Amino acid sequence: MEMEKKNLAIIILAVVLVVSGVGNIILGVLVSVPQAASQNTIIAGEMYGPDNLDPHELWESAGFNIDQQIYEGLYRYAIEDSDIPLVPQLASAIGNWSYASVDPEHSIANLTIALRHDVTFHDGTPFTAAAVKWSFDRLAYWMNVTGDLPATETVAQIESLYRWPDWTPVINETVVVDDYTVKFVLNRPYGVFDALLCFSGSFIMKPIDAQLHSRIQVSQACAPGGSGDQIIGTGPFIFESYRAGVETRMKRNDDYYLEPAAVERVVITIIQDADARNNAMLAGDINLLESPHPSFYDEMRASTKVNLVEVDSPASSITQYLGFNNKLINKTWRQAMSWAINYSYMINELLEGYALRLESAIPMGIAYANYSSHEAVYNVTKARQIMQSMGFGTTFTTDTQWQGATFRSVNYTYNIGNKFREDMLILLQQNLANIGIKVTDNGQEWTPYLDLVYNRTAPGYDGLELWFIGWIPDYNDPSNYVNSLMSNVSSGNAAQINDPTLEGLLRAGLVETNTTLRAQIYNEMQQYLCEDLMPWAWGYSSLNRDAFAPNLKGFPTNPWGYVYFYPCYFVVD
Repeated sequence: MEMEKKNLAIIILAVVLVVSGVGNIILGVLVSVPQAASQNTIIAGEMYGPDNLDPHELWESAGFNIDQQIYEGLYRYAIEDSDIPLVPQLASAIGNWSYASVDPEHSIANLTIALRHDVTFHDGTPFTAAAVKWSFDRLAYWMNVTGDLPATETVAQIESLYRWPDWTPVINETVVVDDYTVKFVLNRPYGVFDALLCFSGSFIMKPIDAQLHSRIQVSQACAPGGSGDQIIGTGPFIFESYRAGVETRMKRNDDYYLEPAAVERVVITIIQDADARNNAMLAGDINLLESPHPSFYDEMRASTKVNLVEVDSPASSITQYLGFNNKLINKTWRQAMSWAINYSYMINELLEGYALRLESAIPMGIAYANYSSHEAVYNVTKARQIMQSMGFGTTFTTDTQWQGATFRSVNYTYNIGNKFREDMLILLQQNLANIGIKVTDNGQEWTPYLDLVYNRTAPGYDGLELWFIGWIPDYNDPSNYVNSLMSNVSSGNAAQINDPTLEGLLRAGLVETNTTLRAQIYNEMQQYLCEDLMPWAWGYSSLNRDAFAPNLKGFPTNPWGYVYFYPCYFVVD
């Protein structure tokens, strides 16, 4: 069966590569790509194309992987450094903070940042403080800070990152001090604001009047005169085109203010099938594959066409977890299901041992992570005891009785093409049957999947019961994980968590500035989440694996899963 599946994957890949125009080579079977066409081009394999390319709306990895090459922020995280420090990017230096008291209980914070003088946008327009103000004013518009957003429009899904829990905007005003100095006036001191300036929502766009009150639409990204012509940043690569379901193309910014990238072009080829994507790497039809599937590691290690980079420490700070709809599934049911899942099988078999169990909502590598709590592990006896406490199976004494009962049916949602999440369907069906719960298949293509987890179209969140999903850090602070995904005011709270105890801890952690007290708050929070509330079933953090062609160097494998092509270069054998 495995061989038949891989042969099918080869056929799928052949069609994909021909349609995409990446080249003439199809798994080494046909004529090879002309050397001049591919020698200095990165061809990266991706499962899906971008759902969004607008920095003020974007909150998914495929779009972020593109925008991070095109746009830049005032600061960035240097992922090419093992410590991932926060460093200036469009700023000439880290800014200076000042504070002013409004009244005895209220103060405002000002952050003044000096900008680089040598930067231009892709169309040659000089980068100045006016562009910074324009970009943050545009963000405020799409957050509806001024109340001017038409009722027919939806607010930016990232807005919760730029608001306090009481919904006060973090930023009061963005002020142009002079052409190369900008000042942010905050409504109150906000300890993670420096980090927030690294996030894609803080990227600087070229001011375009028509774009101030209109969104960049992926569906128009290649239309002549459409929004694709207005994807203009300062980054090392320039957006060329996007063909839905096929590929994204970017070319080198030859006027980049540091120095032009060594590679001339980046093509991100969309290959949804996991086997086809990994076989493309083995065949040399793509030359970069982030996070290949573990079942292909041995072949890649043995291949002369692949360099598999393996970094076990630090482990990834990307969280992967099984979401529970807390609105539809109460705590007792969540606890029973959490104890019924065979996490060791998930790690050792489905992921072939190349992952670590996630033991908190805050992964290792992020500030205040604490794995000392006792999260649920595989314990069918305990899971059944919880079921019996609800009155189910109280007379059962055998596995057959439990497996023959259906006390509840829940759907499991995942994105088709993600091999692990597809395999989790079978594991969940087997594991939860042991406590009389039937799991039904609700696999979705990428866009319908996002429509559910982002609550964009009916039934939205209410259409989810169980689902597997991951989270890539936007910046290094625990609030980016717990507040973004668990607060009752966050648009990222697909689990519909609304717990007063948790909400109090979330707000306390965000407001507190003393590091010792913050640690105490997050320790208490993590224990409560792991041992009592159980809003999710804690999944895993993967070990860092990336695959490249042997002559492709410089890609910064990193625990955050960020994709950054600028440091890459090819060597000639």
